[in-house]
Amino acid sequence: MTFSLTLLVQFSACLTRQQLRSTPSKQYVQQLHSSAATQAAAVRSSTIDWMVDTAQKLKLSSDSLFLAVQLLDRFLAAVLQECAGTTAAQACLQANKLQLSAITALWVAAKYEGACVPGASAFLQHLSGAAHGNQHGLLPQLLEAEQVLLTTIDHRLAAPTAKTFLRRYLARVAVS
Repeated sequence: MTFSLTLLVQFSACLTRQQLRSTPSKQYVQQLHSSAATQAAAVRSSTIDWMVDTAQKLKLSSDSLFLAVQLLDRFLAAVLQECAGTTAAQACLQANKLQLSAITALWVAAKYEGACVPGASAFLQHLSGAAHGNQHGLLPQLLEAEQVLLTTIDHRLAAPTAKTFLRRYLARVAVS
């Protein structure tokens, strides 16, 4: 199968435009890497570690995981920008709210990327408060969090992730 060079250039330009529209704000990235934000960066890091473990337990694809991390970053960037400097910004990083946002991002990404997605109850089992059989009380929270996440990111799910560019790079290396 051969592709024309023009088609590849158009595809690359399209991916670049999508990436620019779906990248978290520069302020969010700078905030995570500033010396004052070491706690926020550590919380984000442990949340992503938890997302990796949860995605493996749920047998989600790596595409779903990469998209979920990107959705979480885009969501947090928007929320933290909106709440900048207030105590509400710190409340966004509370463990229970962040974990709910993370599981919601995983659920949304799995529904977008996957053909066979575990039910909401499978995702809710991995929340800390769900260990005591409180899943039914968490379902409305998950549905509300899904609505908030999708509204916050303007329903833009289709976006290139780091894995998209990794695939392209590896394809180029293999051709070389």
